[in-house]
Amino acid sequence: MERFDVIHRSRRAPGLKEIHAAVTADLHTDPVSLLRLRVVADADSLIRVLERFQSLNVPPRRIVAEFTTSYLVSIQLDLAGIEESRLSGFAAQIAKMPCVRTAYWHYA
Repeated sequence: MERFDVIHRSRRAPGLKEIHAAVTADLHTDPVSLLRLRVVADADSLIRVLERFQSLNVPPRRIVAEFTTSYLVSIQLDLAGIEESRLSGFAAQIAKMPCVRTAYWHYA
């Protein structure tokens, strides 16, 4: 009877602790980091900022845009799978646009 208990226990479905450990291990081994680009621009420039992402071939995971005043919009883009140096250059290009007040990135 003891042998059956040992075999039965080894075939049981994984519990929450085992599932959490497996998911956490997968998350920590993933080398892709989530980067966030923040842009403050004129209210009508959202499309101009988003047009620049067609050349990147990296679609944003999330886009949040909200009006800070009646003539400024704050745009937040979450990106994954892009190098920091590439995003720095991209933020610099966006910051040079006449409709953009500020553009910078940081880790999400």
